[in-house]
Amino acid sequence: MQGLPFRRVKVVKIILFFAVLCLPSCKEQISKVPEPVGEFERNVQPIFNRYCVECHSPRNAVRHLVLDSWESLLMGSENGAMIIPFYPKFSHLFQHLHTDTTLSPVAPPQMPIGRNPLSREEVMTIYEWIQNGAPNREGKIPFQESFQKIYVTNQAADLVAVIDKRSGLLMRYVDVSAEGGISQNPLQSPHYVTVSNDKRFWYVSLIAKGEVWKFDAQADTLIAKASVGSSPAHIVCSPDDSTLYVSNFSASVNRITMIDANTMTVKRVSPPINAAPHGLALSRDGRRLYATAYESDRVFELDLETFATRQFPLRRAGEPSMRNYRPYQVMLSPDERRLFVTCNGDATFDGDLRVIDLETLDIRAIPVGKYPILMDYTPDKTRLYVANRNSNSVSVVNVQSEVVVATIENVGIQPHGLAISSDGFGYVSNESLIGFVGHHPTDGGLRAGTSSIIDTRTNQVIKVVEMLSFPAGVAIRE
Repeated sequence: MQGLPFRRVKVVKIILFFAVLCLPSCKEQISKVPEPVGEFERNVQPIFNRYCVECHSPRNAVRHLVLDSWESLLMGSENGAMIIPFYPKFSHLFQHLHTDTTLSPVAPPQMPIGRNPLSREEVMTIYEWIQNGAPNREGKIPFQESFQKIYVTNQAADLVAVIDKRSGLLMRYVDVSAEGGISQNPLQSPHYVTVSNDKRFWYVSLIAKGEVWKFDAQADTLIAKASVGSSPAHIVCSPDDSTLYVSNFSASVNRITMIDANTMTVKRVSPPINAAPHGLALSRDGRRLYATAYESDRVFELDLETFATRQFPLRRAGEPSMRNYRPYQVMLSPDERRLFVTCNGDATFDGDLRVIDLETLDIRAIPVGKYPILMDYTPDKTRLYVANRNSNSVSVVNVQSEVVVATIENVGIQPHGLAISSDGFGYVSNESLIGFVGHHPTDGGLRAGTSSIIDTRTNQVIKVVEMLSFPAGVAIRE
């Protein structure tokens, strides 16, 4: 009887001994549980490993492109983003991997260089993965959590390009074409884009369609449409985001349309604003709206409480009476005592930047580049940057002295839109209708274009983002 406890202790020790022996093997088994494998790891990465990684690895990154993982692929190359989720047709990497122009434009040279091309099955595997959003193993879509974005209308492609602000890479295209796409319908022509003050929504004017579309700014999904009449161009939001003011850039309509931003219905139209209103500027208190009248060489002020109007001519004493100024955009000075107006000019006049003193009605002219279009202030409001379409340049104007203090040359071909972020980076859209300086191929009528990023601290172009046809309006969400 006395030996029984000892025997029990011995048995317990033996059991514990074997349990301890098992622990390492259990740990080893747990560590070998495979991670989830998605479409990329299962089907796409093996293709890259087979054909591409030899030249595109961290140790040998030709064109700074690394293809050894989903994360490295998203970093792009020296030519920018390599894939556009949901758009294999416009994904530059895909354009190098095949010769079938029915799938996408073809970019030379065909990859992989000096080896057998990918099979049709391999090409379609990559195509379908991008078409599905190019997800990783957890199903995450590239840039799906991006908050800071740059929107650029691609007016001749019925797309809005979306740039991830943090990386400077093209991350999305948002389709604003009619059902069936531009291959079956006339262009709707997205012209201008703006972001609501609360950053929840963005709005785009379809100048050929006569509509303004409202999008959720996080998911970039369409919420509603508003029919606003002929040729909607510029859009500004009221300070409380309740109302959108839209210029009807038409010599026959001559009005400003006011939209209820919640219901996306027209709630009022302005009295006539003379010929072809385009650019708009709203006072900080939301009471006074200024509009350029492109065909009548005037700027109009509309009191939004009384709807009384007054007008400001642009011609200075002694200037030729036959000159056409063609005012395009208007901005209030930071103290709201002056108006800055870009004037496109005509065959006898290259255009300039006009300054109207709202108290004295004095008019001053600042010589900038040829055919100035859109403009924006630096965050401290001390400098105004002006995109000069026909000079391929941007002029930098001292707001106080009204003097050009710098000219940034070779910004791109036909600079059009311009917006400056809160941290001092300027985004310039380049129409590129008479040429293209870039790497991406064109797609028939879908000529490639670019947008340039300027560091306003150095006035240097630090990056060029390639996109589709006729980049025009620019807006920033941050």
